[in-house]
Amino acid sequence: MVLVLSSTEVRAALPMREAIRSIEEGFRALGAGRAFVPKRLVVPVEEFGGSLLCMPAYITDQEALAVKAVSVYPRNQEMGRPTVSAVAILLDPSTGEPLAMIEGGSLTAIRTGAAAGIATKRLAVDGARRVGVFGAGAVGRAAVEAVKEVLGDPVVKVYDVVRARAERCAREVSRNLEISASVASDPRDAASGADVIVTATTSETPVFDGRCLESGAHVNAMGSHSPDAREIDTATLLRARGRIVLDSKEACMAEAGDILIPMAEGAIRESDIFGELGEVIAKGKAVRRSDRDVTLFKSVGVAVQDAAAAAAVYKVAKAAGIGREIQL
Repeated sequence: MVLVLSSTEVRAALPMREAIRSIEEGFRALGAGRAFVPKRLVVPVEEFGGSLLCMPAYITDQEALAVKAVSVYPRNQEMGRPTVSAVAILLDPSTGEPLAMIEGGSLTAIRTGAAAGIATKRLAVDGARRVGVFGAGAVGRAAVEAVKEVLGDPVVKVYDVVRARAERCAREVSRNLEISASVASDPRDAASGADVIVTATTSETPVFDGRCLESGAHVNAMGSHSPDAREIDTATLLRARGRIVLDSKEACMAEAGDILIPMAEGAIRESDIFGELGEVIAKGKAVRRSDRDVTLFKSVGVAVQDAAAAAAVYKVAKAAGIGREIQL
């Protein structure tokens, strides 16, 4: 029998605290060489401005074997449809048989938000509280929830190119998470004064001016994942030089315009990258040299996050009787 889980059931079975715990262990396994994560396959669907990604992973010590198919269609926003749609399949690593079919849009938002929380816990300054969020979609909201888990009681400003989305996000975040959240008047208002910044947009060009960053700020760049698009400008990369952490160096060096474009400009070099988040976790590496350092976490999303999240969802759902079992 295969357990089928809807988006509502995924959210019920994977609260953010558990997502952060399980995905941090997934990153730890990746950093310690206990996870097999091949480079993801990307299929462009140019006539519709979208792409299909196929992402398999196996985490040996978590017995988590999964593959996710995810589509990214930025134009969907104009039609009121989700930008990201996905399904994840969890398999039994001992037999290869499918265990669960999991709605992947909610899984993707939760695991991406969790990664921002994990990076914030590892890289932000002690006492960080002020948070600027760019992008009022599902990932931005999940990131706020994750950051709340690690910071405790953040004060959030939300910026979105569509102000109504930012207003709705700020209202819902304030109500659901019981924190202070307001709408930023412009990108500078969201970025300046922030201890932590999250970018979770579909923008192909930088969303704020890195020159306005406060000393000691930490930036989570979570949105762009193609070589010719970036949310983060060269000024930010220069300020974070030597303290740039990636979710996967292999993936980012193939897909992350936030890194590749400044490299092509000659502004930064590969040696300016500190390392991967999994290495920071597994080896206890200290990224910051002082509280004045600017740090940057760049994520394009790696399948180890999906495998860890899918295994956690399945375990909780089975124990709690969540979902519907079907015979394939």
